[in-house]
Amino acid sequence: MPQSVPTRTGALRPGVLYVPIEMLTEPGGYACHSLARVRGTGLKAAEAAAQGDNSRHYITKATSSPPGSEHWSFAKVRSAKKTPNYDSFWNNTAFCRKVVGCLYRADVEMYVSACRAPALETCAAFRSACEVQLGRLRDVCGLDV
Repeated sequence: MPQSVPTRTGALRPGVLYVPIEMLTEPGGYACHSLARVRGTGLKAAEAAAQGDNSRHYITKATSSPPGSEHWSFAKVRSAKKTPNYDSFWNNTAFCRKVVGCLYRADVEMYVSACRAPALETCAAFRSACEVQLGRLRDVCGLDV
């Protein structure tokens, strides 16, 4: 799913199929009936060629992090010999809520709207991906989604 592009109404753009990228790694993700209109576009092959395996997107920089590194300033993180483990930044719910809930608010709103849109709701991969990702936003960041 792309990052949010504001519309006049703030809603999803009509006629656009919003697909959470995580659903494509679910079993049967590409087989969802609602994706029929993008078949023949070479979506799966193009994604594979562009290294579409999103499991490589979040790269762990260190195997462990110094205690309290989730509270470090950006300058301290940047000057560290090894960047703290990515997951350590999400150990602080307030930090997660501020970063994800504020800085990426429009993206989160678009994702939540896409997960509530009927276009893909009959697809198990879509429902599973949305359930997992919205659950992470609730459980890890304390967001009300």
